[in-house]
Amino acid sequence: MKTLLLCLCLLSSSESIAAALQPVAPADPAAVKATPASTLRAEAAIAGTTEKYPLFAMLAEDDPEFGRKWGERLRLALLLAPKGSDDKDVALEAGFNLALDRIDPYLLRSSDAATNEFLGLFALLFKEAAADAGVCAMLLPGEGVKLDKAEQARIEAALAPRLIEPMILAMTTVVQTGRAGEARTLDESGAQDAMVPLLLSIGEKHGPDAINTIAHATDRSIEARKRCQAMYWFFDEINAQPEQQRADLIRTLWAMKGDK
Repeated sequence: MKTLLLCLCLLSSSESIAAALQPVAPADPAAVKATPASTLRAEAAIAGTTEKYPLFAMLAEDDPEFGRKWGERLRLALLLAPKGSDDKDVALEAGFNLALDRIDPYLLRSSDAATNEFLGLFALLFKEAAADAGVCAMLLPGEGVKLDKAEQARIEAALAPRLIEPMILAMTTVVQTGRAGEARTLDESGAQDAMVPLLLSIGEKHGPDAINTIAHATDRSIEARKRCQAMYWFFDEINAQPEQQRADLIRTLWAMKGDK
């Protein structure tokens, strides 16, 4: 779910932002003329998107490969984009997807507040999915369920204003607070101590089948709406925990996801 799973903070100086994102000028002026039009188009879209969302500048500063891969993905996306698409929208989607691929190490070191803000948006998304079959089908596809492009576009347009900007802001804070320090996760015993009462509460409220559904949330043979509902209960229960415990748990679950 590309678009949906898409800043006010600044880097130390505007010069550092520019340095992180500007391509190195070639020594030979003829090389400038040889730059493909698709590359210039992508660079312009990236520059405009980064100016609005410093999240991408931070990621490019930390990992030079981020900018290169973003440019490559964007050039391909622009070639495939429907006629009339806004280049900056295409750049935002390509960059957002790449940023999600790189959020893990930052999230494991981020502040409790930033971690919980990020988690809260997933809870909101699954709440929408539990109430709307279309959103659910996009988030957790199931067997025999397929949305056409028009329906997918309608759903994305409806949810985007409530999710994209908050998600980018949340990711910005995650990266900002997680650029230094060590990962803070629970050990195996601590994770069990945190998960057992949480799952017990879900089971008592919604029945034992809810726990089994959460454990098999990616199983497409299980009805999508059932899985979306169970995941909403899961995130809702995590959100009910105290701030530090909530953050420790989500960082631990995220780390376990990365180990699989």
